[in-house]
Amino acid sequence: MLKYVLNIVVYLSLALWIGSLVFFGAGVASLLFQPDMLPSRTLAGAVNSAILGRLGKIEIVAGVLLVGGTFYAAFRYRHVLNWVVLVISAAMLVTAAYYTTTLFPKMDALRVEIGDFDHVPTEKLALREEFEQGHKTYSSLVKGVLAGGVLVLVLHTIAFVRYTEVHARRYRTLESEWKKLKERFLGKEPEPDDVEPKLSSSEDESNAGEKKRKAKEKGNEKDDVPVAAKEGREDDNPSESDRNTSSPAKKAVATEER
Repeated sequence: MLKYVLNIVVYLSLALWIGSLVFFGAGVASLLFQPDMLPSRTLAGAVNSAILGRLGKIEIVAGVLLVGGTFYAAFRYRHVLNWVVLVISAAMLVTAAYYTTTLFPKMDALRVEIGDFDHVPTEKLALREEFEQGHKTYSSLVKGVLAGGVLVLVLHTIAFVRYTEVHARRYRTLESEWKKLKERFLGKEPEPDDVEPKLSSSEDESNAGEKKRKAKEKGNEKDDVPVAAKEGREDDNPSESDRNTSSPAKKAVATEER
């Protein structure tokens, strides 16, 4: 029961993590910085920063759940795919924790220090370049975590399907062995593996009709004995009364001849 619960936890954490990153990239950041969406880039950056703070916490929670589920699977199944999934999940969690707790606060502090992103003063251009470099690093790390999440999803599914197939094969083998042992214990001969296939109902009816027809033909052959053969057998074997009536006549003829 525990393995099914943790497997569900793994898929839910992956769905939450991957879905959050995809939605933020495609549905939030790409819209906030459009020219006609907000009055200024400074306001768009402030809104984006607030959303990233919440997103980072969601990523850490999903990462902890993911590592917990994959950790159990690695020690429970002890297959190389499960260990690979565990390593990738741990690397994703460490990376997310780094850019959420270290890189993002640094970038947010630079954003506040720069102030106006629409008109950056000359003395703050160095801070703007540092902010842009941090933004590129942050984006690269997030893309790596997203790719790692997709890879974990694929590998974990392959490992789970493999385990299910192996478990089902073992169950069928144990069931067959138990059936043979039970038949031997009860004194029954084990059923052969190669059993002739059963005929369909139409084939059974046709075979039964053929057998009845042949039996009927054999009965007619026995009843249709030639009449001449019967008469011949009757002539060859006269009855006892005929033998009694013919014997006095024969005696009389013999007396006259004498």
